[in-house]
Amino acid sequence: MAGVKKPWDEMRPGHKRQKAPKVEEEPELRGFEHDVKNIARHSLFGATIGGLTGVCISGIELMRDPKQMAVGKRGLATKKMFRFGGEFGMWFAGFHGTRKILQLYAPRLSADRQEDFIYTSALAAGLSLTPLLVVPRLRSMIPYGVFLITMDAVNSYTSGG
Repeated sequence: MAGVKKPWDEMRPGHKRQKAPKVEEEPELRGFEHDVKNIARHSLFGATIGGLTGVCISGIELMRDPKQMAVGKRGLATKKMFRFGGEFGMWFAGFHGTRKILQLYAPRLSADRQEDFIYTSALAAGLSLTPLLVVPRLRSMIPYGVFLITMDAVNSYTSGG
């Protein structure tokens, strides 16, 4: 199958990547009501992804500690899972909400939309990671938080922002 394109073909040296055709985007509706809905939608997305990630991470942490999964302590394990899910959900909702607020209201730093997205993502990451650094109980979330932000940035960058 010589004519079939494989995903790793783009990684070969000398390969020229074809640019996707430009798709005209509809202008985003603006106004206080539309902005609040847009920020809420992005925050809800962050809460969903962060909550699911928190529950999964706490599940993995509980599997590492068989004492917490003992017959009499399943209630404590469930409580820990929901606490982690809530903390990650609230934190990632804050990150997404902050980033959307910066996209809507911060002055443009460059003419390139993707470059501007990188700037707002970095600033939102710094603002949202600060509480994790300050509060000792939340410091264990830092590696996972950095991972979530990195995966979100890679996804946004590869999909065109």
